[in-house]
Amino acid sequence: MVRGLDHMSYDKRLNVLGLLSHEQRRLRGDLIEAYKILNGRYIVDKATFFQLSPTVSTLRGHDMKLFIPRARLHVGKYFFSHRVVPHWNSLPQHVVNAPSVNSFKSRLDTYWHDMDVKSR
Repeated sequence: MVRGLDHMSYDKRLNVLGLLSHEQRRLRGDLIEAYKILNGRYIVDKATFFQLSPTVSTLRGHDMKLFIPRARLHVGKYFFSHRVVPHWNSLPQHVVNAPSVNSFKSRLDTYWHDMDVKSR
């Protein structure tokens, strides 16, 4: 749709335009929703979706680690409450403890950008 980029691959177009892939946008949205649920931004019982890990004090990372539930059915692995947990648990403390949703988004984007730069 952008003139002059039709000869480039999908990854190169995303890079030139500074955009995230569909998978990254979905993961970002999932993490934002998890933040809202865990911090009481929605009027839902967070226990419906997540359970805090009982061994938080002995784990590295942040103090809001989530328990990874076991999916009984294959399709259960793809539910929101299952697919977001490993990504949430891998976030650093300063991202998880953001005071607001916009601050969380900003810190998450900065963290991902820094991780992307380090991997190059």
